[in-house]
Amino acid sequence: MLEIEVKYRVTDFQSIEQHLCRVKAQFLREQEEVDLYFNAPHRDFSQTDEAVRLRTVGETNCLTYKGHRIDKDTKTRTEIEVFLAPAASTHEAARQWLEAVGFRPVRRVAKTRKLYQLEHQGHRIAISLDQVQDLGSFVELEIVASDELLDEAKALLFRLANDWHLHEMERRSYLEMLCASAVR
Repeated sequence: MLEIEVKYRVTDFQSIEQHLCRVKAQFLREQEEVDLYFNAPHRDFSQTDEAVRLRTVGETNCLTYKGHRIDKDTKTRTEIEVFLAPAASTHEAARQWLEAVGFRPVRRVAKTRKLYQLEHQGHRIAISLDQVQDLGSFVELEIVASDELLDEAKALLFRLANDWHLHEMERRSYLEMLCASAVR
């Protein structure tokens, strides 16, 4: 399955939340997410456009591999998630394990995320309103679909973004943006 995603920088969430209300999107929850990204000992993920992330949301921990982007217009990529036991000690053990086998911590990304879901034209669309520490506000629209539905899903996401007046598209990950701002 592919994670087909588009992301847009916004100044605030007010107009987006009004659109979500009009289209009857379901509010799921608000959560604090802390991601710790790692680089591999055998290749440089900044060069291969991959990522390994250890995410914590409350007591929940998840280890994620993100493959390279396979589409020039969106942030579409393969994503593999492994959920770990829920505990702060699990996060620490996973971090230690990754470092023991040679993975190096790169950067921490912290955000407050409001999650919505919309059923539209036969697709389940995940909508995230992200307030990212040291970066600002972003809206992400995502559909998880098979390779065969890539073009259809992309077209739908772009139509929604246009309808909602989202114009400042950002293809870089939060990690890439934070690393770029640190270099300046």
